[in-house]
Amino acid sequence: MVKHQTVSDGTFASATEYMKAHVCSTTGAGIELIMKDEPGGALALLNQAADVAWTDLDLTAYTSATSRIVKLELKINVDTAAVDYALFVRKNGGSDTFYPALYVNSNEAHAFDIFSREVTLAMDTGQVIEYKLTAVGGQADFYIAVMGYYE
Repeated sequence: MVKHQTVSDGTFASATEYMKAHVCSTTGAGIELIMKDEPGGALALLNQAADVAWTDLDLTAYTSATSRIVKLELKINVDTAAVDYALFVRKNGGSDTFYPALYVNSNEAHAFDIFSREVTLAMDTGQVIEYKLTAVGGQADFYIAVMGYYE
């Protein structure tokens, strides 16, 4: 029987070491999670009152040239209550019907409330993702911050 190795039993010094040993790139090299000291503010749409269709967002300023996976924080600051809001992200060029999102339901959206969620997302080879949002009938601030990336 093979023992499941974890960080907590001391087999690996850190989660990064575990990931390097168990998740490999096509070259066989391990990957490493690089966390940002300060999250990079990749998107800030303030006082947004209209929907935005899928739009490219270049993350090269917040990641490395070899990274393909990014950790993001999605955030919505509610200005107008009793409205449904949503912020969606996906890999650039994707046509996914299921993708990471942050939803704020009209029953829970009160003025000045802040909602956030962390997600992990694949990027294309140019470190570009896509986002879209819904805000019809209300007004909110939408943010995407880069927390870290894998390389």
